Amino acid sequence: MTMLGVRWAAPGSVGGIALSLAFLANAAPLAAQDARPDSTRLAGLAGPTSAAATIEEDSKPKDPLVRLPITLFEPWQRWKTKVKESTGLTYGVTYQLAYSNASASIDDGESSSAGGVFSANARWTMWGGDSGNAGTLTLQVENRHVYGDYTSSPQLLAFQTGTMIPTASKFGEASTRILLAHWSQGLFGGRAGFVIGHLAPDDYFSHHQLMHPFMGFMGLGSVFSPSIHLPNPGLGLGVGAWVADEVQVKAAVSDAAGDAYGDEFWDVGDELFDGNMFKTAEVAWIPDSDNTYAKRLALTGWHVNAYEGSTEGYGVALASNWTVGKWVPTLLAGWSNGGGANTLADMTITAGTGYHLRSKDVLGATISWVDPVGDLRNQYTTEIYLRLYLSDALAITPKLQWVIDPALNTDVGSVTYFQLRSRLAL
Repeated sequence: MTMLGVRWAAPGSVGGIALSLAFLANAAPLAAQDARPDSTRLAGLAGPTSAAATIEEDSKPKDPLVRLPITLFEPWQRWKTKVKESTGLTYGVTYQLAYSNASASIDDGESSSAGGVFSANARWTMWGGDSGNAGTLTLQVENRHVYGDYTSSPQLLAFQTGTMIPTASKFGEASTRILLAHWSQGLFGGRAGFVIGHLAPDDYFSHHQLMHPFMGFMGLGSVFSPSIHLPNPGLGLGVGAWVADEVQVKAAVSDAAGDAYGDEFWDVGDELFDGNMFKTAEVAWIPDSDNTYAKRLALTGWHVNAYEGSTEGYGVALASNWTVGKWVPTLLAGWSNGGGANTLADMTITAGTGYHLRSKDVLGATISWVDPVGDLRNQYTTEIYLRLYLSDALAITPKLQWVIDPALNTDVGSVTYFQLRSRLAL
């Protein structure tokens, strides 16, 4: 879970901003995470939320149901293609906004919030190309901010309204910063590889196809198991290999806490240097190694050392999706000892599905059960979303989340969240 820090006020209403984005959008695509990975990505190591996957998906053409007759950014797209062909450099710029309104709050506090995330990704493949042994440098710069006078980000609004699990993952607050800076190297023709540097741990384990909070599900319980202590991005190392045609193994270590989201432009964390690490080991059954997002079943074990402000934590998690035609059934489950500063649940189970409509529009729904850490009541959540393309570059996504027995607000039986997300990808 990412708790982010610095406010950047933006004028105007959320509806007005979404409408403005709609009239700017044109040729850059936004896609469901269901395509074959780029050959420069090593061994299917990175997941749908990684910079590699995001750039790849955003570069694919789409056929939206309603195409806005805008050609403003076509020269930009042609330039990106020429740069990639001549230098191996790929890049993309995205802006996503989210608005969330809750039906209840704690002590008459804030019940709505709106914020946005600006992200710029770049990947430079310096050698190896399509051989599977590509060496690639990845850089991501990001700013996460809250609009106007809201006191809570959309991500933290859940805690202000009584829900134990964030309902708008990654829509937090942080000043402009280098979020990722790492080197990835393919080995043995893509049968193995490693990544080292400033990385996001959740990019490398417990994946499912619809987990990207800017594209798919947005509630943490539908995105990732809240029973896992998930550090912020920090210094780390990940390795992976195909040990059989359908079996992949991965392991990673990273800073136990990661970026503190202070005022620094670049913060890789300082716990790793004291020997405090977050460690994962995963084995996955993936029937099609050329399409690692289509069908997968992964079991992950994790451990985090105790450090200042956090106890020792460990647990296991399961993540799966299994594409059948246009359907994408999804299952998440996890158990933990309750340790780790970012661990929110002792046990959790989420089941749901996505359905691919025309031109990559997606309808998704999940049901989650969470046994929170501490002496709190069990919480149940239903999330439903419909992602619609207004152009190749812009998606609008209305969402509904219904939380029964919110763990932090025992004065109400349920809280309903009405949400709107918009994303522009160039």
